[in-house]
Amino acid sequence: MDLSQLAALSESDVERMGGATLFAHLGIDLFAIRNASKLEAINALSKKELLQLSPQDIERMGGAELFIKAGKRIRYKTFREVCDEYLSRWNKKDYKGQMQRVDYWCRLFGDRIMLYNCIQTLFVVWCRIFFDQTRIFFGFE
Repeated sequence: MDLSQLAALSESDVERMGGATLFAHLGIDLFAIRNASKLEAINALSKKELLQLSPQDIERMGGAELFIKAGKRIRYKTFREVCDEYLSRWNKKDYKGQMQRVDYWCRLFGDRIMLYNCIQTLFVVWCRIFFDQTRIFFGFE
């Protein structure tokens, strides 16, 4: 298969052909092939240009995951990174339960970008209110 054919494969096509793991074992990076033009644009940015990107610019260019894949550091953290920091500092009981609650929210918001100046305030509020109350409020329990 050539690159254009690989880029055109749907997720169901990939699964029928053996899954993304098989492609990875064969040395084929489907993610990079599908996002080649975006990765080129990201790699063309200077360090100064990277620092000037807004969260909206980052999302428009493919999101934080794509920047990480390109090996570029951005000055924003994803929701998942903030959650990982939170769990690394968790020293109370029920670590397993807390990890499950964090995982639930990360599945919803994991790769969304958070502004540094909002992280601490949002995180304190989020941990106290959302973990225990939001799931019940929105009928997820």
